[in-house]
Amino acid sequence: MLMLCDVCNAQTTKEEAIYIAPSRFRELLAQGFGIDETNIRMLTDAGMSRDAAVAALKAQYSTSQSFWVFCAGCAAKARDIL
Repeated sequence: MLMLCDVCNAQTTKEEAIYIAPSRFRELLAQGFGIDETNIRMLTDAGMSRDAAVAALKAQYSTSQSFWVFCAGCAAKARDIL
């Protein structure tokens, strides 16, 4: 079964996906991780400024109560940060 990484939207399999608790993701977010250019671009293409897009994504992500799905690449970056 294919899944998408919640950070970069890369495809990963259910077996390869890494699940991150919301509290750990908030730690990563506080360190500047988790706001991917693809997601910023979706909002700026809709007319939002880059600063407003980043702020909106941070606000949305910081309130998430769900586990985050990471691909191997994002999981490796997260390990380096934590």
